[in-house]
Amino acid sequence: MFNAVWGEHDQQGTRFIVGIKGGNVKHFPTDDAEQAEILAQQLDADGWDVYYAPAQFRGDRRLAADATHVPGLWADLDCGAGKQYENEQVAMARLLQWLEQHQLPRPTHVVHSGGGLHVYWLFDAAVALDQWRDAADRFKRALAAERVVDDPGCTSDAARILRVPGTSNRKNGDSRPVRLLHQTDTRVRLQDFLDHLPELGPRRGPKLDDEWSVQTALPPGNAPEIARKCAQIGHIRDQRGNVPEPLWRAGLSVLHRCEDAERYVHEWSAGDPRYDYAETQRKAEATAGPATCQHFSELAPDRCEGCPFRGKITSPVQISLAASAPEAANDEPWRLAKVGRFVVSSGGVWFSPADDEKPKKITQVPIWIVEVRERAKRHDQDPDYSSLLVEWCGVDGRTKRAFVPQEEVYSGDGLKKWAARENLASAVLDWRLFVTYISQYTIETIRGIGARPYHETLGWYQDGFVLGDRLVTADAVAPVVLQSRNTVAKLTADPRGSLEDWVAAVNTLDRRTYAAHKFAVQAAFGSPLLHLSHRHSAVVALVGPPGTGKTLSADIALSIYGAPSLLRQGARSSLVAMEKQLSAQRNVPYLVDEITQWTPSQVGAICYMAANGQGDAKLTRSRIETDVGEWCLTPFVTSNRPLTDYSQQQITQAHRARLVELYMGDEMGRLDGAALHGGCVAHNYGLAAVPYLQWVCKHRDQIPALVKDAQKQILDDFTIPDAHRFGVWTLAVSLVGGVIARSLGLIGWDPKLPVRQAAAELSRMSGKIQSAPDLARDMISEWLTENNDRIVFWAVGDKLGSTMVRDPIARSLGDGTIAIHRSYLHQLLADQGISRRACGEFLEPPSLVEEKRLNLAPGTAPVWVYVLRNGAVRFE
Repeated sequence: MFNAVWGEHDQQGTRFIVGIKGGNVKHFPTDDAEQAEILAQQLDADGWDVYYAPAQFRGDRRLAADATHVPGLWADLDCGAGKQYENEQVAMARLLQWLEQHQLPRPTHVVHSGGGLHVYWLFDAAVALDQWRDAADRFKRALAAERVVDDPGCTSDAARILRVPGTSNRKNGDSRPVRLLHQTDTRVRLQDFLDHLPELGPRRGPKLDDEWSVQTALPPGNAPEIARKCAQIGHIRDQRGNVPEPLWRAGLSVLHRCEDAERYVHEWSAGDPRYDYAETQRKAEATAGPATCQHFSELAPDRCEGCPFRGKITSPVQISLAASAPEAANDEPWRLAKVGRFVVSSGGVWFSPADDEKPKKITQVPIWIVEVRERAKRHDQDPDYSSLLVEWCGVDGRTKRAFVPQEEVYSGDGLKKWAARENLASAVLDWRLFVTYISQYTIETIRGIGARPYHETLGWYQDGFVLGDRLVTADAVAPVVLQSRNTVAKLTADPRGSLEDWVAAVNTLDRRTYAAHKFAVQAAFGSPLLHLSHRHSAVVALVGPPGTGKTLSADIALSIYGAPSLLRQGARSSLVAMEKQLSAQRNVPYLVDEITQWTPSQVGAICYMAANGQGDAKLTRSRIETDVGEWCLTPFVTSNRPLTDYSQQQITQAHRARLVELYMGDEMGRLDGAALHGGCVAHNYGLAAVPYLQWVCKHRDQIPALVKDAQKQILDDFTIPDAHRFGVWTLAVSLVGGVIARSLGLIGWDPKLPVRQAAAELSRMSGKIQSAPDLARDMISEWLTENNDRIVFWAVGDKLGSTMVRDPIARSLGDGTIAIHRSYLHQLLADQGISRRACGEFLEPPSLVEEKRLNLAPGTAPVWVYVLRNGAVRFE
């Protein structure tokens, strides 16, 4: 089947085998039919449902937009109880009758999918995507118009996956064979097919991306308002996506272009039994729309009858722009229409000076204070901080929200600057009265509904551990508000996830060759323990060649707490951006991925800043100038090049003392990688932290003693200098975190073994680090050797020689000592980042004979020199 569909044509591209099991979807790129067959058989034997994509793609993503060539057309006929056709014989008879009616070619291949039929018409040559789209669109419309196929969306999806013959369909819990029922060597000419397709609706031109042709850039729509006023979108909302796929995809194209799109795309799709979060998101992002009103009318004409917007708009997304006037939002629990002498109407906010005076308009749009928020305290010394959640209805009819700190409301120009940033300043007509209105509204809101606490960062607070939209305590998990412009504000558990699936996946690491990977997971479990034990972590560097699972193991570590993509940054992020991310995560582990191309100074900067737990950059414009980022977490970096391969002049002792480097040399197996990525990174993230943090909350007073005991065990067994205490602290919390996680059934391996291997590596690395005096001696020795022509060999008592040296750096005195130009030596030490005090051991007796003024060469002025014994600086 692979040879028949993918063919022998000469277009180059990537093909995909796809495995689906327990909600996990794995993609395996391949460019070889024989390799694909072996992989399909292996996945089927392991209990996966196996699919393949007929099209070929550029790159390593299976997206419709990335398809390059498509080999034919296909259709999916559902059969069985509750489906369109009673059985496969009835379905095939109907299809053949329809083909004959329109003189269309018979299928070249028919596959029994285990739940229906996959029918193919393979072309005599694969066609380019743009050419295929037109044919697929017309074919889909024809099938839908005469109800040959109940759900024709499969037909026009260039990224569609279909079942592989010879495997099994396990979708409903049983196992049914997927069989090739019919095949022929005959191939179909595309033009012959198009010549006989019935003409239905407008034909799409070749330059359009999809059947939806609204190409003008539009502002985001208002999904709830659109659903209230458009019967098509309202039907999708009411059915929660349980509608025919063409209508659902058209709805996605509109919702994807609305404010808070991700929320509505998934809330209004989750009612369909076929709903899958990742697939829904992929399809929404792949829509080219928004879909036109004409397209909706073709799909379900009855719902467009009597539409008041007919002829006024071209797509439902424009409904929120077509309203004649802004409407006050009355569906929220807290909206005041009158505050003192202020009245809020659809036309703005008005002030009545007295009963007999004419009201004065102070804003051109309605503005409300939805909430007063107070920052939750992390500790007793944390200052109070309050902000207002302001909502207004813009002149374009769209509802908007933004936070304004209370300190900006009363700070002169602070409120004006905030309003200007939010494009609201031009709507305020009287700033003095506007401030009064905000002040009175704030008081009424506090009286009416009180102030709502909010959290700015992840991590420990007085009342528990904040993990995105959840507060984890010893006894419960409660919803909270995380108010942040950082990506951590999106952190939440996957509602479809399973902790059991995460545990099963992470235990794939329970092999000897994955010791470093296991340590990364334990180090992540140890991250919240650092704050409780008053310690900081070294940077955990996962290094090694590509394909060894460096980034994957770090992502698995992050998946304990949430979606890894929200807890990591790329190597191109600035140091200021990294400080902000570290500050936002505070006690949750953090990753900078792939720093292979960084300079030594960049490596040193992140090691020093991340480990020390404090930065220098200001966090926001509105905060006081002394407010800098603070954190106490486990930072990860990944690199193809070991960081300890740099010389000590490049990566200094201070930086190395804040580094735990683990080398990953063995390539990770593809199936292991797929299981780990699917079970931990793509799905089920954010769940393991809950039982773990609940245990820690319940026993937080015991954590310091546990970490101290673990630290003693490590130092009893391994010789690690005190300068590397950051690394020892990291090892200690990793051991305690691993023991707790194992006791809770979150990991299955012995947590001592990965920690011992990491401790041995840290001990070995610390033993190779030269002290400052030794480093200085080597450096001075190399300097003297490289500049030998600037050393004067002029013994004490020698007569004045004739050899002239214009810029001498030293003079060999012939009695086992050498005089070195003091200023030049100081400059050399400074250039190499070596402190004179740190290496002062050899600038004192017995290495130093004396310090005096001396002529280094005949004809030169005397300078201050260090007279050192030759052996002190390894001079021969």
